[in-house]
Amino acid sequence: MLRIAEFEPIATAAGALYRPRVYADQNAVLWDGYIVFFPLGIGTVISTPRETTQSDFASLQSWASGLNRIYLEGALARALEASDGVVMPTSFTDLVVAETTAAADAITLHRAAERAGADALSELEAAEIHEHAAAIAREDAARLTRQQEELESLANETARATAEVAAEAYESAAREARAVAADIARSTTERPQRKRSAARKKR
Repeated sequence: MLRIAEFEPIATAAGALYRPRVYADQNAVLWDGYIVFFPLGIGTVISTPRETTQSDFASLQSWASGLNRIYLEGALARALEASDGVVMPTSFTDLVVAETTAAADAITLHRAAERAGADALSELEAAEIHEHAAAIAREDAARLTRQQEELESLANETARATAEVAAEAYESAAREARAVAADIARSTTERPQRKRSAARKKR
């Protein structure tokens, strides 16, 4: 955590005075810039969320050197909205150490908020992925259900058609059997009559 710039005090709308200082915080190979406001009087040390990320320390210094009063007034408003700030530690007799510690604590709050936001975004993305997968699974289930219903309907139609064909075949066989039986019955009836006729002729 390095202090790289300091500016003249800025007043809030309520008249509270803060001295803005820019701090550099290395994040892996990149450098993040924060503007920390120290109260001139009673109040807490407040910090903006991360204002910028630069590829190297020199670029961050260049960014800080270009800040003007209008930008700093907007940054103060953002810092006041972002958190309640931290109290300047009284355990350090060295004012520079105390200010650096307070600045680090204020920035840590925003780091934690960033991590929480990233975790929440990750969870949201995971939830969206699961919801998408669930929607696809529901569509597949509905499609398979429709296919099953169609196949069952086709199977029922096939079974009905087969049963009808079998019924017709049985009915046809039954008609033929009845016709054969009728023929046999007629034959049986006609034979005795022929025998009686033959007996009469012999007499």
